[in-house]
Amino acid sequence: ELDSRGPATLEGSGRLSGLPAEPAVEADITGRVAGWPGVPADVEDLVLSLSGRPDEWRAESSARVTGDEIPPGQWSLELSGSTRSLAIESLDARLLDGRVSGSGQLDWSESAPASRARLQLDGLDLTPLYPQWPNQGRISGQLAVATEAGAIDIESLDLRADPGDLSVTGSGTIDPAGDSVDVTLEWQQFAWPPVTDDAEPIVSSESGRIHLTGRISDWRAQVEAMMDSPRTPAARIEAEASGSREAADIRRLNIDAGEHGSLALNGRITWLPTMSADVDLALDSFDPGVFVGQLPGRIDGRAAIRLTRDEHWRLELGLDELEGRLRGQPLRGSGRLSWVDDRPEAADVSLQLGDNRIAVNNRETAAWQVELEAVSLEQLWPTLEGEARLEGGLQPEAGRLELTGGVDGLRYRDYNLEQADVDLRLTWLDRPSVKLAISGRNLDLRPWDRVDQLELTLDGTCEQHRLELNASGARGNIDLAAGGELGECLEGGLEWRGEVERLYLGETLAGDWRLAGAMPLTLSGRRVRAGSACLTTAADTPARLCLEELDLGESGRVVTRIERVPMDLLLLPIDPVFSLTTPLSGRVEAAWEAAGLSRLDGQLQLDSGVLKAIGDDQELLAIDSLRLDLQPGEDVPLTVGLQASLEGETTISGNARVADLRNLAETTLEGEARINLPDIAAFAHLVPRVDRIAGSAIGRVELTGPVTNPSVSGRLALEDGEIVHAPLGLDVRAIELELSGSADRAALSGRAESGDGELALTGQARLLEEGWRVDSTIEGKQFAFAGADWLELTASPRVTLEARPDEVRIDGDIRIDRLRGGLPPGTADKIEPSPDVEVRGETEDGEASAVAARREIRGRLGIDLGDDASLETESFRTELAGALELVWNGPPKPEGRGTIRLPDGSYRAYGQNLEIGGGEIIFTGRAIDDPRLDIRAVRDIFGDPEIESAGVHIAGSARNPEIELYTDPPTSQEKALAYVVTGSDFDHAGGQGALNVGFYLLPKLFVSYGVGLFETGNVLSGRYELSRHWGVRVVSGERDTGVDLSYTVNN
Repeated sequence: ELDSRGPATLEGSGRLSGLPAEPAVEADITGRVAGWPGVPADVEDLVLSLSGRPDEWRAESSARVTGDEIPPGQWSLELSGSTRSLAIESLDARLLDGRVSGSGQLDWSESAPASRARLQLDGLDLTPLYPQWPNQGRISGQLAVATEAGAIDIESLDLRADPGDLSVTGSGTIDPAGDSVDVTLEWQQFAWPPVTDDAEPIVSSESGRIHLTGRISDWRAQVEAMMDSPRTPAARIEAEASGSREAADIRRLNIDAGEHGSLALNGRITWLPTMSADVDLALDSFDPGVFVGQLPGRIDGRAAIRLTRDEHWRLELGLDELEGRLRGQPLRGSGRLSWVDDRPEAADVSLQLGDNRIAVNNRETAAWQVELEAVSLEQLWPTLEGEARLEGGLQPEAGRLELTGGVDGLRYRDYNLEQADVDLRLTWLDRPSVKLAISGRNLDLRPWDRVDQLELTLDGTCEQHRLELNASGARGNIDLAAGGELGECLEGGLEWRGEVERLYLGETLAGDWRLAGAMPLTLSGRRVRAGSACLTTAADTPARLCLEELDLGESGRVVTRIERVPMDLLLLPIDPVFSLTTPLSGRVEAAWEAAGLSRLDGQLQLDSGVLKAIGDDQELLAIDSLRLDLQPGEDVPLTVGLQASLEGETTISGNARVADLRNLAETTLEGEARINLPDIAAFAHLVPRVDRIAGSAIGRVELTGPVTNPSVSGRLALEDGEIVHAPLGLDVRAIELELSGSADRAALSGRAESGDGELALTGQARLLEEGWRVDSTIEGKQFAFAGADWLELTASPRVTLEARPDEVRIDGDIRIDRLRGGLPPGTADKIEPSPDVEVRGETEDGEASAVAARREIRGRLGIDLGDDASLETESFRTELAGALELVWNGPPKPEGRGTIRLPDGSYRAYGQNLEIGGGEIIFTGRAIDDPRLDIRAVRDIFGDPEIESAGVHIAGSARNPEIELYTDPPTSQEKALAYVVTGSDFDHAGGQGALNVGFYLLPKLFVSYGVGLFETGNVLSGRYELSRHWGVRVVSGERDTGVDLSYTVNN
């Protein structure tokens, strides 16, 4: 019998017989292996069966395997073998929503063992491994490998993605004993991960081929590939190399990006008997954007790289010339740099990009001079702004560095720093020491979190140093001091030991807090340990936030104790918009292993208090008490219990059974909420654009089942409710709503009053196999939907709505009892952005349509305008009549059928008031926003025997209307304009409307040129003044040419 506890929790039984001549075993084992040191996976639900003799045995196993770096999956394995061979009869893994299967065998009976293996991939979804790329194809393929007499034979490699064009194939042989190699790898449309949209993958190549052939002692390699990415230009890579067991000669490595330039590299790399390299690099009009999309440009350059190792590592870099443009800025640079082991030896380097310059040299002194002047950081990187300056000296032999500088107007994404100064003194040889001072002001960590002043100092040696931080901001002040020692200073295996001597948090929403005593602290590798310490306050009701134990690492433990701590202090890091005045008390213990959380224990309790919006004294919700219990158990790792008493007689109770702390999706819920809120008015803060809500809420809700798909049942009701929205003049009162339901059905009923009318709502919902189906009806009579100065709307609707997972059906009619429409205040003065302005994060119309189009809309909605409807704006007024039917046939935008008449109105155009009579807006089954127009705005003409009226006729499509001036009886366009604007003709003799531009050539000679407004043509004229009264005018045009003699009576 087997029974073990610990990382390996196993149970089972077995039998060993036939000893000692012919031993045989039969065993069956179940259990789990979790948290085993050094093993990055947990094995759950393990079932193992083993039987047979050493020369003929068989094993079967199945288990669920999970881990931080491997996807969870169900694995099964069937093995058989003897003392001379092993056969994997079946390998099957269900993971990544796909399958991995395989088989193989290993035979070590001969002097050189042989093996064969085959692996099959089917429909693997890599999205959980690369969640940043949500749209990926599924990976399928196979790999077959065999070995014999020390030679490795890759029989086939085939990898593909569906959907997608990814294809990777390969084959080859590697024979160390025979001194031969022949391997080929080819691919088409390679992208990893295999994205199916325009997202940029980690690596992308249109096509490529790698061929390695020859002897291992004298091999040759060729590489051809086309690299491609949505954000970088395409580039062709070609490489040829040859070599032996000791070295490689790179004959050529070219990256040709076409119009984006090229990069070439050649040289020799040796790894036996010692490491060395001698490589030359050349750039010809090369665009770095091929590799880094944020750095487009054109660069020419030559560089030599030399690497040697004897007693020391030595690297020499010679930058012979570097020039071109980068990110639209001129680039220049040159210099030499040498490095020995872990320290620089000599340098003379200068780089300049636009207005930014950095120089490092030690030409005249042993000390290196470092100078950075970056007056336009935005020229260096797209998300950087501001200025930076830095200067100082570096003495490598003495192990000393001195730098002073600062930044002004620094901005990176949402982080801003108005100004900061830096002063650094660093030594690292005999007795390493540091003296650092940073002071800054107006640091915006996030758009809503500003630090007004910041002072940071670090001073001391490895054996003894001190850190101080002082910062003040809108959310409070912090004063921190710590000191300690750094063991094995700068020698690797660092361990810092010290203590936080002072910590003060002042002027927070929760008052002033300070550290009661020094807190021991140790940092070693990836582990952090802290001793017990408490934050306390000097308020009338003393509170304490204590850390009893902290051990952070791959595995660890933390224990905290809380004594009447205001929730506002604990919520401070998330910048809440609400204030919770209830104090929190309790104790929580948590432990974890490499695989995840392993233990959670404790209880938390909130005393009485209120929830309210910050900056507003109105209470949103009163909290009498709340208690949360975390209890580890024998049958389940954790049971979470909740008991809460809220405003009125509202209570919430329930528990959650967490079956696996590392997989919360397996949690089951069981809870109940009894709601009795006498007044919900305070919750208006939670409803956008609503000025006031009122009413009382009562109900009971039960929640049961798995956390991923819980079952909800119960009843909720709103009584004597009210909603007020001032901009629309909406005042809905006497609201009665009731929602009841169970796991697979729900019912909704309600009524409300507004104006002199009322509205009723009923609905039923059922859970079908394909999803929820909702049937609802809205009926109303003279219900006031708006009552503002610019909009009054009273209507009587009768509408039914059927909603399914894939379709929505609408049927009904709305009668308009009263409509007085206009424009909202300020609309006339609104300034629209320029068409070329793009708003980051704004949803494109196509994206919105795609989201809406996932569910089809079908049905009709009739609208009867009745006999009391009108529309009025600053320059337009009309009565409205008629009817319109909206029809949906799938897309969310409906079609329109019907006619809206404009029986009487006025329209102000060309500075005149024109009367509207008999206009029509005609909907003929086209899109609702593209009806046909037939509107005439007319004015009567008096005193002209030929013309009775003149006006504007708007006709055609609403998207592309035709606007025409006309008269009755008809005349020319220019005369129609004259009649509309002035009520009479400009020139009864028949002139031509034109735009004239002229000037005086001589004091008495005026020349002008005119272009027709309504007809094509132009006119050239000249006028000469013979005397004060007499003048002559010459005209030449396409219609008329002549000479006029004029006499002026009054000049």
